[in-house]
Amino acid sequence: MPVINVKDLGQVRIEGDVPTEAERQNMLAEIERRAKLLDPEPAPVQTEFTPEQIESAGFGDLAQTMRGFQQLEDPPGFTDVLGNMARAPLARFGKVATDATAGLLKSAAEATLGAEGLDPGVIFREGASPETLALNATLAGLGLFASEARDASVEAIDEFYSPTVRTSEQALESPSEAGAFIGEGVASAAGDIAAMALFGLPAYAGSVMANIAQQRVAERGGGPVTMEDLALAAPAAAAITGLNQLALKVGMDPNTAQTLARRAAISSLTETATELPQTAIEVAASQYGARPGGVSGESMEEGLRSALMIAPFAGAGYPLLPLASAGLGR
Repeated sequence: MPVINVKDLGQVRIEGDVPTEAERQNMLAEIERRAKLLDPEPAPVQTEFTPEQIESAGFGDLAQTMRGFQQLEDPPGFTDVLGNMARAPLARFGKVATDATAGLLKSAAEATLGAEGLDPGVIFREGASPETLALNATLAGLGLFASEARDASVEAIDEFYSPTVRTSEQALESPSEAGAFIGEGVASAAGDIAAMALFGLPAYAGSVMANIAQQRVAERGGGPVTMEDLALAAPAAAAITGLNQLALKVGMDPNTAQTLARRAAISSLTETATELPQTAIEVAASQYGARPGGVSGESMEEGLRSALMIAPFAGAGYPLLPLASAGLGR
């Protein structure tokens, strides 16, 4: 059964690709019930739902209309966007670090032990040799620890940073939302570069592999990571890391062009040309064989549109990185 993320509810399983009317009503009712539990004596006002909650329940057109009215009344604040731009690279850095450590360990343990491998009753089954018991118990212990650590880290990162504008489609609704989306996307890319520089390419590739494997689990509706997930995620992660490194190498090479403006233009084109296949590879590897119905055209469109909006600006800044490093080194 497919799983969707609903704000204030978390992951919710639905029967088809989109929620039915009954499922939508149940989700809205559950959100309201939880709100009443947090505030058992609410003020006598009508309960209001956010556009994100309404969209998660399947009312996309209504959510779009609400965002339009909100934009007219309260466009993204400049100071709010600046604060998010400062948090975005830290959040991205933390996400890469989490996936490269706890996420990778969790994925490896689940894939090695199988679907029921973390169950103590399976680990200590009769007839297993002492060596097998010790190995399985160690892997299961590490897997459970890594799973809890990853979940706690992801929750903390989500609380620390929430994008001002979540999708490229929403970003196209107004110049202010487009600016927030691009600005935070470029800032997030800086966190990626910092993580790659600090952890190295193998660790960065491992974080990408773990992230793709976990996305495949979410597309299936839960369960453990499998060897098939890792087999598909590994080459995809290697390709994404290689393309990322290529764009950085071109952008940071002072010999690419004689002037800074030309280097910025070349770097912008290179980053865009490499980011588009990176996005396509990630979406395909995350959904192929895991998502019912195959790779989602909607997800691919959203990813490519986001890349086209952010990559040119992110790439244009790469030639400045050596200058910034030299300035910090003085």
